[in-house]
Amino acid sequence: MVKGLLYARDFAVSDHLSIHVPSIREVLGCYEDFYSIVSAVISTPSDLMVQLDDMGIDFTEMDEFTMFCIVWYDLQERQKEHPEVFSLIFGEFDLSKLTPVRLEDGTTVIQDAKGSIRIDGALHERLCGFLRAVLCVDKNVRNPANEEAKRFMIKMERRKQRRAERERDADALALSPLESLIVSAVNTAEFPYTYETVLDLTVYQFNISIKQVNNKIRFDNLMIGCYSGNVKASELSNQELSWMALSQP
Repeated sequence: MVKGLLYARDFAVSDHLSIHVPSIREVLGCYEDFYSIVSAVISTPSDLMVQLDDMGIDFTEMDEFTMFCIVWYDLQERQKEHPEVFSLIFGEFDLSKLTPVRLEDGTTVIQDAKGSIRIDGALHERLCGFLRAVLCVDKNVRNPANEEAKRFMIKMERRKQRRAERERDADALALSPLESLIVSAVNTAEFPYTYETVLDLTVYQFNISIKQVNNKIRFDNLMIGCYSGNVKASELSNQELSWMALSQP
């Protein structure tokens, strides 16, 4: 769990690396690029099983930091192409000064020429934990039981990605996922913000609020079930009996 995010605007991951928590206003116009960059940083081999399969790599045999080292060069190019978007995440941190290197003990790190700035597996895990907390998303780790299950899993994920790509290309004017969430939230009684005031929330404040709204609606539905006799209150946990009980990312 990452503590202190509710009012945070910047979070120190290490002495040299701080992550910015942008507002909805800041990311609204570049949400796709913003989310794509964050996804590249926090992606697990399970997230990229199709891409790894196309490269002839078994996603179940790759660790997260090794994959991050591969993605690092793509992130450097993206920073050159979209510096304004990168600054919403990494501030003034310059990825071009660091490169993956193998140390004498055989471990791989990402560091600058002097070795004074270094990202290792532990720091990468901390970075990903923070970004997942901001987005209120869980870490995706999938472990197929056997080779047949793995091939089926990759096949279904490939089909899912192709369908998403077709839907995205079919309507260029469609709302972004963030815009859709804003529309849904603003038109929900439990959400007190308007189309204008929601813009001043940080991405974390917005995502955690959506999570809490869902929790409240779920609680209300449970209570209706209890009052109607369709749900036994005695079988519910203490957390289910309180709409204020929100699990933290």
